[in-house]
Amino acid sequence: MKNTRFDRDRDWLPDRLSRRALLRGGVLGGAGLAAAALIGCGGDDEDDTPAATAQPTQQAATATATAAVAATEEAGGGERLYPVKLQEAGGTPKKGGVLRFGHTISIQTIDPITSAAGGTVTVPNVAYDRLVGHVSGFDVNVSKLETKPELARDWELTADGLSMTFNLRDDVKWQNVDPLNGRPFTSADVRYALERYQGDTSVHRGLVRKIASIDTPDDATAVFNLSEPWPDALVTLGTRFLTMHPRELVDDDSISRNAVGTGPMILTELGDDRAIFERNPDYWRQEVLLDGLEILSIPDLSARLARYRVGQLDFAASLLPDKAAAELLLETNPEERITMSDPVGSTFTVALNLTVEKYQDVRVRRALQMAIDRSLIVDLVYDGLGAGIPMMPWSYLHDGPPATETIPYYQLDWAEAKKMLAAAGAEGLTIDMLYFNYSPSANERQNQIIQQNLAEIGVELTSSSVDYTQFNSAWIPADYPDAADGWAPQGQQADNWWFDHLHSESPANRWHISDSQLDEWAAAQSVEIDTEARAAIWQQIWDRVLDQSFRITKPVGNSLTAYPPHLRGIYWGGALGANSWYYDWGEQIANAWLDK
Repeated sequence: MKNTRFDRDRDWLPDRLSRRALLRGGVLGGAGLAAAALIGCGGDDEDDTPAATAQPTQQAATATATAAVAATEEAGGGERLYPVKLQEAGGTPKKGGVLRFGHTISIQTIDPITSAAGGTVTVPNVAYDRLVGHVSGFDVNVSKLETKPELARDWELTADGLSMTFNLRDDVKWQNVDPLNGRPFTSADVRYALERYQGDTSVHRGLVRKIASIDTPDDATAVFNLSEPWPDALVTLGTRFLTMHPRELVDDDSISRNAVGTGPMILTELGDDRAIFERNPDYWRQEVLLDGLEILSIPDLSARLARYRVGQLDFAASLLPDKAAAELLLETNPEERITMSDPVGSTFTVALNLTVEKYQDVRVRRALQMAIDRSLIVDLVYDGLGAGIPMMPWSYLHDGPPATETIPYYQLDWAEAKKMLAAAGAEGLTIDMLYFNYSPSANERQNQIIQQNLAEIGVELTSSSVDYTQFNSAWIPADYPDAADGWAPQGQQADNWWFDHLHSESPANRWHISDSQLDEWAAAQSVEIDTEARAAIWQQIWDRVLDQSFRITKPVGNSLTAYPPHLRGIYWGGALGANSWYYDWGEQIANAWLDK
């Protein structure tokens, strides 16, 4: 089936692809960083994993912050184009004012168990709190997740890793709004919310699958009895998906459109295109400075940008898809503060259906991996602000992004790739790829380059355009003959990357990887509570996945964020999509203030 999508705007791309020709042709400045937004919105891909997990514990062996923030340099300049962290400008915080946030979501049911989508979890994360929190804001370590007390003031784990005791704060009350009316928050509330997350109708049940039962010996104590050791427990409980919600809203059947929590803001109005909040005057953690927050759905980028430029919005989602957009914003709003985060893992792949015989020869997969000019994609699609790195986040194991020459089969070598295909008897290989145009500016142009890259080694890549929502559970149906243009399920627990993506029985294994050695290692690391031993297993997985080229990865861009000079007390950015402006407003809104 011939590709029609890729050919739509081919005038930007020469017929025969070469770095010299492209750079001489002056086509730099094309697409931008839209795909990088998936780190923030990958959660919109429903929580389909058995353990929907993903990121390290706060003690896990992982990279230093210094290495992470130094990864990307401006092309030819030797210095970062924009800083990774925002520096707070000082001044005395002011009370009052309403912060207006222009978002891209359409607000759906806000019952936390129903979806991982932004339209579901963003609003509850303002009204509700979590048992454990992630360090966020200006204190965040951008290279790894760290946990902190929230509704639980502290916790302890038994030596065998099979029991966790959480001691709750004794000063937390539900918001003084009907039907909660300010009653105390207790261990019974913890048990109710988590048991509801474990229910058959919950999309997040995999997150809490290791909790066998919860004991509540008194109002301030919750004891988790585990079916097996859970090294990701704290990081998991701190995710945006496990907010503590009350029984009363379920009992009166209002939880899909109402949120009365223990959080910093009280929901007063909810529509498909807006959520309006006012300050919770009794917030247990601290005094909330703002009078209110408005989350306004404005899907069109030009409309969001126009309102932001003239000060009608105090923050806007996905405002800077590329470097050119940042430069244009600074022309009209020169006092804007812009930050640039660095990727620790790739998001997109040419996802081969590994159940198909022609892809089961490792020489074929290695040849395809070696055929992709990742440096060229970074230059042309991401204006030099990106990286061609593996999907497994390097921050678990390395002090900085691995050099290309150290990653097996990431070195561009068309001649060697041709030899591999010939040795495998795979000359004239054709790939029909299910293609979804999630990000026209980034995905489509990446695929155009990849199509010509593969042509250089005699491989024909065509595509069948599909609605990506058909394949939320797995981008490649088991009975589909070839490949898909798919992204990695996102998450903040290590299991997401080292189990859910790779284990042969995991629904999040979108590549149909079936490797008995990986299955063994994936299962072992999932219960290993010794951090050094767990990191050693991760290294084994890292080496095997890259050696076997199970996934043909695409580069990922750095993401840019704009802050107006009057927005104070907020900084977005964290490891693997945590501390995200897309979802996590409740983590920082109590600190926010407007200097105007």
